[in-house]
Amino acid sequence: MAGWAVLAVSSEFCFLIWGVARVRDAGVSVAEAAALSSAFPIGMALGRLVGPWLIARGHSMIAGCLTAMAGTGAFCTFQDRWQVTGGLAIAGLGIAVLYPVTLARLVGTPGLSARHSASLGALASGTAILTAPALLGAANSAVSLRVAFLFPILLLAALLAMSRNHAGGTR
Repeated sequence: MAGWAVLAVSSEFCFLIWGVARVRDAGVSVAEAAALSSAFPIGMALGRLVGPWLIARGHSMIAGCLTAMAGTGAFCTFQDRWQVTGGLAIAGLGIAVLYPVTLARLVGTPGLSARHSASLGALASGTAILTAPALLGAANSAVSLRVAFLFPILLLAALLAMSRNHAGGTR
């Protein structure tokens, strides 16, 4: 279950660390890119507001991953500042439910104490925060940032696959 948290947080921090650079890549000033990049945390805030409603109805992991993948696809594909910003907001909306769901699953792991699950959650988050943005940056040295941002789609696809293969994995 800690691996799920790594994937969820990895996707999130790729956007938080590299999002401004990608928006800047769409041809806007640094100041405008910083302002437009607030679309990601705004999307996440909205996702966290509707998250409990979505979680109560099931399929939140699937909905979150697919929404985040669609937003990431738009974020990578388009070059217009508003389309890139819209993709960023949609990615944030989808990613918002992933960490809470994966953390709840980790804490609810049978036979795992609360103290141990909290430690694993913190380790998973720290690992993701340190490695995923660095890997995206390394990919950016080989390909354009637009192409490098396909990396979060791979992370989300892995999370979706792991979730679907787990009993009750649609919540």
